[in-house]
Amino acid sequence: MGRRPITRLTLDERRRVYLARQRASAAMLVQQTAAEPRAATVVAAGWRQVIQIAAILTLIFVGLAAYNVNFRLPASLIEVLLPRP
Repeated sequence: MGRRPITRLTLDERRRVYLARQRASAAMLVQQTAAEPRAATVVAAGWRQVIQIAAILTLIFVGLAAYNVNFRLPASLIEVLLPRP
């Protein structure tokens, strides 16, 4: 029973793991603070809003146009199938 468990790390291994985590953390911080990808998402979000507004306005104006047009519904199928001369 004098053996060390495999999960235990030596001092040198712990130091290497710590330094690797520090480098990875610094690299992620640099990636997150990059200005270029953030600007691209802002532009994409702006276009998305413009498209949404255009779609909403189109639906509103089409609805108003359809409401103002007087539709005459036929009274029966015979009136549809046999038009008047």
